[in-house]
This record gives sequence, C-alpha cells and structure tokens, in this order.
Amino acid sequence: MRCCITAVFILRSCVPTAHRQIRLTGGTTLCSGRLEIVYGNQRGTLCRHYWGLQEANVVCEQLQCGAAVTAEAGAHVGNGSEIIWKSHYECRGNETQLWDCPVGSWDQITCTHEDDVSVTCSSEDGLLRLSNGGSRCDGRVEIYTNGTWGRVLDDGWDLSDANVVCRQLDCGSAIAAYNSSTYGEGGGTVRLNNVQCEGNETRLSTCNVSRPVTPLSVGSDVGVLCSGEVQTTTTTCIDIIPSHAVASGMG
Repeated sequence: MRCCITAVFILRSCVPTAHRQIRLTGGTTLCSGRLEIVYGNQRGTLCRHYWGLQEANVVCEQLQCGAAVTAEAGAHVGNGSEIIWKSHYECRGNETQLWDCPVGSWDQITCTHEDDVSVTCSSEDGLLRLSNGGSRCDGRVEIYTNGTWGRVLDDGWDLSDANVVCRQLDCGSAIAAYNSSTYGEGGGTVRLNNVQCEGNETRLSTCNVSRPVTPLSVGSDVGVLCSGEVQTTTTTCIDIIPSHAVASGMG
C-alpha cells in the first residue's frame, strides 16, 4: 500500500525588536507596493488573511506616507520570492508602528505568494532621508516632494528643527544641528528654507517656514546627528512558512 503525506513545516524567528523593518516594493511610487517585513536578516511577505485597511493605515503611518488608500491582497504588484510570515497583525488603526499591533497566528496554512498583500498610501510628499552620513540617523537632510528628493537650506536651522527630523525618522533625539553643508552639498531642487519648528511636530513638512522658496533661493544644506534608532530590550517572535516548505513522504 502506498500513500502520500503532505506536510508544511513552520519555523519561528525571534529577534530584538530594534532589528525589524518594513518596506513597500514593486510599486509605482515610494509609498506603494508589496509589503515586506525584515526580521534580522530574513525578508518575507505577509499573507492576505486578516489583512485590511486598519493594518494598511499603520504601515502608511510608519513609512511617513499618509493614510492607506488600498489594502490589496493577491500579489497585485507581483509575487514575493522569500519566506511567508505565518503570523498576522490585528491593528486598531491608530498605532504608529506595525509592531504595536497585537500579533496572531492563523491555524490553516493555505497561503502562497499569490496571496501576498500590497498597500497603496495617499502621499509620499514630505518623506525624509539623511544622506552622506555614517548611519541612517545622521547626515544631510533631504525631503521628497513632487517625485524627487530636494534640499533643505540652513537659514535659521537649529536643534528644534533637528529634533523634528530625528523624531520623524524614528532616530531618537537630536544631538547636533549642522549648517554650512557639513555633509556636503545636495544636488536637488531647494524645497525648504528658513524652517522654524517648535520642536514638538511629528513631520518637518508641518513646521512653519518664514521665507518661501523661490527659484533664486540659495544657501547651504542642513544636517543632523541623531542619538540613534529607538532601541528596545524586548524580543519578538514571528512564525514563518519557508518558500519551499511543502514536503512529501511515502509509507
């Protein structure tokens, strides 16, 4: 007598919470695409089960991308090729990071990469990055507007402004606010000048600007040195379905 047994092996990955990232790939903008979660050195996708706009809203908030427009299932922007995370998130929608949402695990394993979730967020304008520094938490400040990365000039730049940048990038607090193109001069269009933050804003783009940018705006680029990524001492575990996890046996 011959029979076949199909089994799916579930692995568990446990990493410090500081070693997690999310990103959207394969989309037409920086704020749309297939959701990928990185735990330590392992990259994977999420299955469509339990996925909705509340979870997508948290992803968009965490990525500085506004609100969620769609929370699609079915690999609308192409299939992933890595592992599939078996755990799912059950968000209320008001969390600031996906890690703040309760984590569950679905019992019946029916997902393939055809079920990868994707997200489209409302806006990518106002995204920040730090360039030419030693880590993602120090460098020249650049802001994304109208499809391109642009410059922030140093008139009036101080620690209050730098603190907002560090907060927006989840990089702790500002240690130093640099002017005079300390990290080199950027090559993009000037987007902001004479920024006047109070220091408690969550996004640089919401700070007051006392002097509007014109085609004649000139000056040096600003930079910041932040204290570093917000660290936690906890460890989080998530279940995995490896890409080639189905095995057959005969008896």
